[in-house]
Parts: sequence; structure tokens; C-alpha cells
Amino acid sequence: MKKLCLFLVLLGCLAIARAASLPDPVRFSIVIEQGDLGTARDWLNSGMAPDFEGAVIGSGLMIGAWEGNLPMMELFHSRGADLNKANHLGEQALQHAAWRGKLAAVRWLVERGASLNRQGR
Repeated sequence: MKKLCLFLVLLGCLAIARAASLPDPVRFSIVIEQGDLGTARDWLNSGMAPDFEGAVIGSGLMIGAWEGNLPMMELFHSRGADLNKANHLGEQALQHAAWRGKLAAVRWLVERGASLNRQGR
């Protein structure tokens, strides 16, 4: 019983440490906009959801589309990010790439199945 209790305490400590290593929405946005693939990969490896939403633009995939950063988009997509996820304003990655004139990002999204027609705003 003692070993089980010790194991559960250690497991709880690991969960707290893992959660502490994850970003807040503002830091997430800044790091992803700067194109820091290593930190993004570390966060994803630490349990961050692939559709985690930053403070302004949206998810990592959306920020990658906004910046035209194909490696960032590929990283989040490879971890299960939703190509058609909408941010809190109802915007999607395909819109972000198109608004910013990031043709390579638009093509990348469409080739992987991003919807050209969407519901909502």
C-alpha cells in the first residue's frame, strides 16, 4: 500500500511538472509567430493539445498559415491539428493564409483537405 501511495504521489508530481512546462496563450502566440519549431515540438511532446489556441490568431496551424510557415503547419498537422478548426472569431487557417497572400500555405492546406466552403461567419 505504501508503494502504491508513493507511486501515486510521484505520478501527481510528474503531471504538475508537465502542466507547468506548457505555455499560456500569449507566450504560445509569440513563440509560434517567431517560428520556434523546437519549442513548439517540446510543448506538443509534453502533452499540449495540437489545437491549443493562442491569444490572438488562433491555433499553431492557424499561426503557421498566417505566417506562411509550412514546417510549423506540418508539425501541428502531423500531431492531429484540425485543418478546419475555427478560432474564437470564426476564422480558419485557410482564411489566414489567403488574407496574408501566403499562396504556398493556401495550396498546402487545400492539398490536405481544408474545406473551401464552410459554415458560419
